[in-house]
Amino acid sequence: MRILILNERDPEHPAAGGAETHVHEVFRRLVARGHEVTALVSSFPGAARRSERDGMRFERVGKVPVYYARAAAGCAWRTRRGTVDVVVECLNKMPFLAPRYSARP
Repeated sequence: MRILILNERDPEHPAAGGAETHVHEVFRRLVARGHEVTALVSSFPGAARRSERDGMRFERVGKVPVYYARAAAGCAWRTRRGTVDVVVECLNKMPFLAPRYSARP
């Protein structure tokens, strides 16, 4: 299964906390079972555009002021192309309203 996660921060983000740790722990286990997991996350100073940790891919799509719009656009684009089977919207910060633009559950 190809899983797309929408979460503002990843475990490497300087402001990451328990929510990011929880998301990482859950989804690294799915990666270990053979699933493909990509997270669209916000960027921070000094961060690489892309990184990988425990088999999870993290794509940093922009700083917080533009992050939510870019994450929504990235989700819509990927789900309409059929490159994602399921979208997981993490409600740790602000709702993404993903069902409004995602072409996948």
